[in-house]
Amino acid sequence: MRIIFPLLLLVFLTVENCPQGRTYTLSGVISEAESGEVLIGAYVAVYKDSLKKGNPLRSITSNKFGFYSLPAMAAGKYYLYSGALGFETFGRHIEMTGEAAGIRLDIHLKKSSILLSEVTVMAEKYEDFANTSGTVELDPEMIQTLPSFGGETDIFRALQLLPGVSNANELSAGIYVRGSSADQTLTLIDGVQVYNPSHLGGFASTFNSDAIQNIKLIKRSISCAVWRQTLKCSRCYNP
Repeated sequence: MRIIFPLLLLVFLTVENCPQGRTYTLSGVISEAESGEVLIGAYVAVYKDSLKKGNPLRSITSNKFGFYSLPAMAAGKYYLYSGALGFETFGRHIEMTGEAAGIRLDIHLKKSSILLSEVTVMAEKYEDFANTSGTVELDPEMIQTLPSFGGETDIFRALQLLPGVSNANELSAGIYVRGSSADQTLTLIDGVQVYNPSHLGGFASTFNSDAIQNIKLIKRSISCAVWRQTLKCSRCYNP
């Protein structure tokens, strides 16, 4: 028993001092090779072989100071790879041996240029652009959610909130479209012209918003062909 105890103690001390039982800390700073500016979010991955098969043994990204640290790495030979978006991949064979507890490895990444192929964007020409330019369509359900005077929704008051449209005055529901006066605005309901769209000086709406299905505002100029269909302009209409 006296002989076995010193023998076991000798084996324990030998295993503890064996280099294979040591752990190391690999750390450093990742920076740009040309300017020396630190790189944030650059990755560091450690593999067992140079082929990078499977998942890395250890991996980490650099912090806001460009610093990375891989603690508690067992002794042995490894292959370290590092990179970042827009930079070439850095590779190095490292050995975790020796008496030092930490290994310092600063990484300097070089910029990488990626040549992309030509990109061609094609689209079909929209032939009806002239008839839709400057046209705004409103949903009556959306107008119901807007604040109203006296609890009744006013379509003309809602149109005054659109760009390019302003109110004639506070006591009128008439609208100025792109600087034109209220009498230059054509109002149609089901194709029939409405000569006086305001009611009671603008305090009450002429139209019942619950009976309106679609609201369309045309802010562009209207050609004579459209006027012939609506007002029968005397300049270009021959009966």
